[in-house]
Amino acid sequence: MASHPTDIYKMATVTPTSEITHMTEPVLNFCQLAVLACRRANGEKNKVIRESWVRLCRTYQAKGGVLATKEARATLQEIAMLYFAIPPPRT
Repeated sequence: MASHPTDIYKMATVTPTSEITHMTEPVLNFCQLAVLACRRANGEKNKVIRESWVRLCRTYQAKGGVLATKEARATLQEIAMLYFAIPPPRT
């Protein structure tokens, strides 16, 4: 089970076209990891990647910045529903 968002690195098959480049800007790192996670998604069938997605979002949103905004959270929730079959939070 992936225990940290960067475990997605380990789960990725790295090829010249899918290589992750560590950047100094956290949102760019998030975007690269998010693309990899979405590529690995298989709806509710892949529980490990679903959990990795949740951890990835929580980790980067906890740092503040653009990913912590209401708009970004809404967009990430849409991605969670579409790619990972994660229902929206209860209100």
